[in-house]
Amino acid sequence: MTGPVHGILNAIPNAIQVRISLRRINNMIDEISVSVEDKNKVIENVEEELLLELKDVEYEYANTEGHSFKVGPINLEFRTGEISFITGGNGSGKSTLAKLLTGLYMPTQGEITLNEKISQKLLNESYSTVFSDFYLFEKLYGLNYKENESEIQKHLEELQLSDKVQIEEGKFSTINLSTGQRKRLALLVTYLEDRPIYLFDEWAADQDPEFRLFFYDTLLPKLKADKKCVIAITHDDRYFNLADKVIKMEFGKILGGEYEAK
Repeated sequence: MTGPVHGILNAIPNAIQVRISLRRINNMIDEISVSVEDKNKVIENVEEELLLELKDVEYEYANTEGHSFKVGPINLEFRTGEISFITGGNGSGKSTLAKLLTGLYMPTQGEITLNEKISQKLLNESYSTVFSDFYLFEKLYGLNYKENESEIQKHLEELQLSDKVQIEEGKFSTINLSTGQRKRLALLVTYLEDRPIYLFDEWAADQDPEFRLFFYDTLLPKLKADKKCVIAITHDDRYFNLADKVIKMEFGKILGGEYEAK
């Protein structure tokens, strides 16, 4: 009996680790599955006129070889009803700036305020985003899909996805789609979240000309008209005239201040 007994005893630590991991996963799911009421409470804390400010913000990457890359210092303002484009070459700091704006990175220097308040939770909960390396969940966490069925169907048709995807019990019927189509589904989620600030990281890069035009000529102006603060990382200079300002970055810094589009 020694062998089986040792086998049972050796399995006990693994079983304990499984229970701990399962509890952590369940806790994470509970946190992600925020009720619509709680989401609305967070959004209500953001006044109708929104001002997002970066004051002498810096962020520095360090590596074991002693080399570093620093973004900043950056001083910027983003407002309700405004479209801002962020542009620059690879490695210029655009994505780092986006992660600072959304509260995913904490500044190593300076501060980011939302209506003069410093709150990491408020900053996180005020954004709807589609990053270039986005992850698309099958489940519509925290969204009241039952009350928005007609709106969801309308957007699926608008994005030419109604023949491929449906919402079934709060989940997408499939996410086994092309990158461009999955980005369109992610865009649908941002519609439904209806947050005060929208951030898009090269959303149009994987789209065909039809949806690229839709993004710039229809979606962004509509969000602006709906009094949203819109921030888009983009290289599509042919659409720069649609922005209220274009921010160009190079080597972690903003070049020449801000360019006000005419």
